[in-house]
This record gives sequence, C-alpha cells and structure tokens, in this order.
Amino acid sequence: MSFRLQRSENSISEEKPKGSSFFKGIWLFALLAAAFLIGFSFQRGCQADRKTSFDSKQNENADLIQADSSEPGQNPSKVDDSGTFIPRIPARQLFASPFRKDYKISPDGEWVSFLELAGNRFDLSVQRLGSEKTQRLTEFYSQEPQSYFWANDERLVFMTDPIGDENWQMHGVSKYGGSVVKLTPDQGERAYLIDALENEPQIILVGMNARDAKVFDMYRLDVYSGRKEMIEQNPGGVTRWLTDHQGVLRVSLGNGMRYRENANSEWKDFPTSSAANQSSPLFFTPDNEDLYVASNFQRDKMAIYILDTDTGNLQNLVFEHRNFDVYSMEYSRKSKRPTRITVEAEKPIAYVLDERHQTLRERIRQKLSITDFEIYDSSRDENRMLIKTKSDLNHGKCYLFDVQRDEATLLFDYSPWLKSKYMANMEPIKYETSDGITIHGYLTLPKGSAGVNLPTIIYPHGGPWTRDVWRYDPAVQFFANRGYAVLQMNFRGSAGFGKAFLQAGYKQWGFAMQDDITDGVLWLIEEGITDPDRIAIYGSSYGGYAALAGLAFTPDLYQAGVMVSGISNLLTLLEEAPPYWEPFKNSMYSRIGHPIDDYELLKAASPIFHADKIEAPLLVAHGRNDVRTRYEQGAEMVNVLRTRSAEVEFIQFEAEGHSFKSMESLAAFYDALEKFLEEHL
Repeated sequence: MSFRLQRSENSISEEKPKGSSFFKGIWLFALLAAAFLIGFSFQRGCQADRKTSFDSKQNENADLIQADSSEPGQNPSKVDDSGTFIPRIPARQLFASPFRKDYKISPDGEWVSFLELAGNRFDLSVQRLGSEKTQRLTEFYSQEPQSYFWANDERLVFMTDPIGDENWQMHGVSKYGGSVVKLTPDQGERAYLIDALENEPQIILVGMNARDAKVFDMYRLDVYSGRKEMIEQNPGGVTRWLTDHQGVLRVSLGNGMRYRENANSEWKDFPTSSAANQSSPLFFTPDNEDLYVASNFQRDKMAIYILDTDTGNLQNLVFEHRNFDVYSMEYSRKSKRPTRITVEAEKPIAYVLDERHQTLRERIRQKLSITDFEIYDSSRDENRMLIKTKSDLNHGKCYLFDVQRDEATLLFDYSPWLKSKYMANMEPIKYETSDGITIHGYLTLPKGSAGVNLPTIIYPHGGPWTRDVWRYDPAVQFFANRGYAVLQMNFRGSAGFGKAFLQAGYKQWGFAMQDDITDGVLWLIEEGITDPDRIAIYGSSYGGYAALAGLAFTPDLYQAGVMVSGISNLLTLLEEAPPYWEPFKNSMYSRIGHPIDDYELLKAASPIFHADKIEAPLLVAHGRNDVRTRYEQGAEMVNVLRTRSAEVEFIQFEAEGHSFKSMESLAAFYDALEKFLEEHL
C-alpha cells in the first residue's frame, strides 16, 4: 500500500511508501536524550525572583510597550547602503521574552493556558475560550513555572528549576485556582514527564532519580496528592521509557533498545540500535502491535520505518530524505495515525501524510494568508487547534483555529514591538572545507547592507551534536542591527546531516571541527564579505569552547572572542558532570575522548593549556549554578590569562545556570558585549 506525500509549503508532491491521519509531535535528538547533553543553543527567557501585578509588568517593560506604539526611527543607529535610517534596537527589546508564551489548549478544548509575564517573573495563567477574563494560578507561589502541561481537563502540572541546577520539580494546580500542590521533592532530585495517561486522568507516568541519582525509574504519580508508586526500576543505563497508546510501558532505550509485549512480559533486545546504528522509538502503530522508529541502521541518513516487534527488524520504510536526517513524525492522538513530518533542511519543510491534515493546512493558509506555520496542539477531539507562525524576524503569532466553525482567531502576537522592516534575514549558505566537505550554515547581513568588507561575528552553535536551524535568534539580530555580518555554520559533528558527517567530528574538538569554522571565516574573506581585520568569534556552551579554541589555535584570525558558559579543559569536563549523565558517558567518551585513554588528545585540544597563544581580548560570562559546563571552566581560564596579564573581562552571574534567563542578566551581558565589540572591532 502506498500514498502520496505532499510538500505542504508549495504543494509539490512526491511518492513515498506508507502512512495516514492527524497530530502530536514526538521530537527526537541526535544523542539519545537531549535534556542531558552538554547544552545547546544559548536559550533566552525572562525569569526572576518573585510575583507582581500586571501593571508592574508593564512598568518593568515600558520600553517594549513604547517600541510597539511608535516608530523607533527618530534615533537611527546608522544609515544603510540605500540611505534608509536603521534604528539601533535596544537589547532588552531583542531578547525580551513575550508577555505571554507557551500557549496550550485544554484536552476538552474549552480553555487555553499560557505563561504570563508579571513583573520580573512568569506565572501560569488560564483563560476560558469566549471570555476576556484571565486568571493567574501561581501568583502567590514562591517558585516560578518554567514549563507545564495539562494532566487532564481540570488539572495542570508545571515544572520549576529554582536555582538553575536543572533538578526539575513538578507542582499541580487546578485551572480554577486554589492551592498549589508540590508533587516531587525539593532538592537533589529530578523529574520529567513520560506519559499523561488519557484513561487515568488522575495519574501521570514520570521518570525520577529518587532511588539512584544516576538513573531514572518510572513512577505512577497522583497529580492531586503527590502520592507516587514505582512501577519499573531502571536496571541501569536506560535513558528513555516509551508507553503504548494505552499507557503501558513497553519500550526502553539506552545501551540498545528493549521491548516487551505487555506489562507482564519479559524484555527482549532489538538488534537495530547500537552505538554505531541508532534506532529511536517514536510511537506505536494504531493497533499497538508495531513501532514507528527513526533509524540509521545500515544507512547514512536517519529515516522513518515501521519496526516489526516480533522480529525486532525494520519492516517498512515510511519516509526518508536524500540530504537530511529525519528524526521525528507527528501523529493524531485521536486516530493514532501519522500526520506530518518536518525536515530541518536549509529551511523547515513540512511533508503532510494524510488528506485531512493537508486540507486543514490549506484552509488555515487561505484564511490567515500565511505560509510558514505549524499546528502544534489540539483538543482531544481535534476540533480546536493552536497554530504558531514561524519567522526569522520575530517570535511569530499564535492563533486558535476552530475546525467545525472554520474560524481562526488571533490569540497573541508574541513580539509586536519587533518591526520586520528593521530586522535582518537569516539566509542559508554553504561552503567547501579545505578537505572537501560541504558545510551548511546561515549568513545574516545587516539590514540594507551591500555585504562588502563588513565587521563580522563568527557564531558556532552549542551541543555540539545539534545544529543551527532557520529561526528567530535574538543574538543574530542583535549583531546584525549593530552592523555586523553573522556567520553560523554546521561544522562536522553537527546532527542532521547523516551518520558519516556526525562521526567525522568524533574526537575532533579543536581539530577538524575547528578547521571547519576557520574555513568558513576564510570563505567570507575570499568572498569580500568580511573585513579580515574586524572579526570576532562568539559562542555558548560548545560554541564557547569553539570561540576559545579559535583564539588559541588560530590567533591571527580573530581580533576578539566571547565565551559564554564555555569549556576550557576537556580533561575535567565529564568528571564534573551531574550524576544523571552517567549512562551517557561511554557515548560521550567515544565522541569527545576519554580523559585517561585519550589524555594527550584532550590536553592538546584544551585551550587552558594553550593560554600563552591567546593574543586577542576575551570576554567570558558564566553562571555560578551551571551543571553542564561548570563555572570553574570559565573562572580557571580567566585566572590563567590574568596571570599572563592578558586582556580578559569576566562577568559572573550568581543566580544563573547554563543558560541566562533573567532579563537583568541578559541586559547586563549584552550591554557589556556591545561595548566590548565596539572597542575591539
């Protein structure tokens, strides 16, 4: 049996095997469980210490309100090559989190929920559809919600991370308000959602490392009382659990994939997942018999298959892309059938897998006159859906679409103060490395620029086993607005470009991976885009390491460097990791290097041992509570450089972790960064 896949953005269709009907995304990352890895892009949000009223929120963000109500062209920062005034946009506007974010719809489709900015923190709020009244549910609760989900029609569960150490805790609250119930312990333990059981509204399945800090057991958790019961003990090494459509645990991942027919059956190993060949389960087929998986077993690119649970073998190819990995597939909670695949190509491409979903997308496209959007949430009956527009120029908008009424309603414009006419486009590019590998990336030029002889920011991503994608990135807009060209590149070792490309980065920190970045700089210079005397390298997490390595290993290439939450010593990186990284260590040793077996390699790639080669000024920023790349990684590098009287500036954030979340921290950092770049470029 076959069906017709349709590329939804332009109605180009192509034949692929297998599929059928509507929503719910299961996202997969290249290295097992992304939440545990070294850290990806430099996330931004607006967090803080306590509650306040909506009025104080407006006072706190008066500059944003002002920017929304008037043209900022009165105070231009520069004139572009066509003679148009381009205003200098304050960092607070570019990095400001929307007043509301993370809209979700209740399972019964009668309510929407969102995180709402109140003074210097977010509160969880709800609103009945058809009513103008909103209610903040966590206004008087001491901890700030970071994320949340609907456990049932009445109950919401939200997550907190009080000190930024990534020990996520769960709390329950009614949509009608009232007392918040703490569902998981305070300190030193971490919890995450596995399944919100549709057939048991009072219970959710969670993973917790309460018994052993290194691994996560599975628990049944009562969302009203907080009572919990362990139902599956982690045998060691399991990094992910997967349930079927009835909420029965049947798959585990970690050191391979294991499967069982029912809750009382014995576990059996599947041969299609190993260190060399990755197969990651997505969800069960509608009959609960077989599995949809993303796999690169005996192939280069990840693709979607049906896995035969009787044999453990890949049975039917559902979808593949010639040039890019395919990690995920969305499906309908109602029909249990696949609906859509999004491929992260140069720009996202949506392939629609069933006619109803395609018809819905066409109706939405025509009604709202939009092309780049996603249907990301729906009610249980799928009659009401939430839609988010996507752009590289702003945070987008959120709409409610009523299927039966064929009505679309704007719920929220996430960043009305950002004027697209002043923002810079993020354009896909590619270049060849000195050893013949093609590198995909993005180049952003200042708005109105002719793209000639520009000061340039080199911006490698974090991870490193993730990738840069086309999206709104406030740091990119910050740099471009101040007249800098910005190059982002997916160096070898980045995810999304196949197994061979990923493995080409194994044990190449500071070597071939860094050479790919260097080749990108040389390409810009050869193209005449970049002024070779005005180049800075900037990055966070692995990107921070790459920035430091750039200054140490190619000192003549850069005039300045910026390391945020970065790494200076690879020998101590994994020794300092949190205990729940333990199941990932062997994989990370194979990708980075072992501190004993590969001692000389890691020492050679660690910038802290090459501080004498660093000549350019350096700005370092680090949060005290960082558990991924410890604060000492930055502090020790600064101390070594200062003993040499090198030019280094160090910004420390006492209440931040790996990512800076509060607007105060972000504003302080980017104010300092702006001055640093103006002085040295």
